[in-house]
Amino acid sequence: AELITELHAEAIVVAANRLGVLNHTLLTIDALHPRGVDRIRVALVELAGADLSRKSNLADLTELLGAIPVIAIRYLENFRMEADFIRASAKRLRGELAALIQDKKNPPDTEAEGTFP
Repeated sequence: AELITELHAEAIVVAANRLGVLNHTLLTIDALHPRGVDRIRVALVELAGADLSRKSNLADLTELLGAIPVIAIRYLENFRMEADFIRASAKRLRGELAALIQDKKNPPDTEAEGTFP
């Protein structure tokens, strides 16, 4: 949190969409606020074979967090740490990733925005 504050950066809380995610996410955000981190987004990541709570977690987090954006990230089947797989996945997740990093106050840096070959 200190680095985020020093850099005046936005925090992205990555949370697994499963039982307990509401508590996990709320506690994490509650820990960030007193440290001066108030630009926060949540990435709610789907898991394989997740439990029934995943059906309501997105709506519940959206309601509980109010102005903090919550973006659902779909599950990537057969994930591999290979460049080709990651590149193809980035293309498939373009909409979710764009929603996660969009910032209406500061236009995206063209180098950081980039394109996925």
